[in-house]
Amino acid sequence: MEKFPFPPIVLVFPGFPVTAKWAYAQITPELRRGAAADAADKLAGALAARDYARAAAMLHNDLEYALFDKFPLLEILRSGLLASGALRVVVSGSGSSLFALMPNHETAERAAAGFDGKDGCRAWHLGGGK
Repeated sequence: MEKFPFPPIVLVFPGFPVTAKWAYAQITPELRRGAAADAADKLAGALAARDYARAAAMLHNDLEYALFDKFPLLEILRSGLLASGALRVVVSGSGSSLFALMPNHETAERAAAGFDGKDGCRAWHLGGGK
């Protein structure tokens, strides 16, 4: 059995924290999208098949709407990551970090290098292609 491939992900920390308490307090029923019961299985299947475009289409975080409204830098970073080739950029957990699913590890490495140290941010290419 082949080892589960580590997807090409870039993690960007913008240099400031967001408390989970604040993020969860911003959730309203109309912003909740929820997920299908088999969403995790479908996502795992897409990642295992290295179908990162299909996996990217499944990613979402109900907490991100409030964060993008409150912290304009996060929207700037998301736009920059998309311009760098990201298939999808999502807030990680309750924020403030963003993660970007990239089409391949080479693109992820370039994007991480471009964002690391920019405007006080830290960026990492997770997995390094392994």
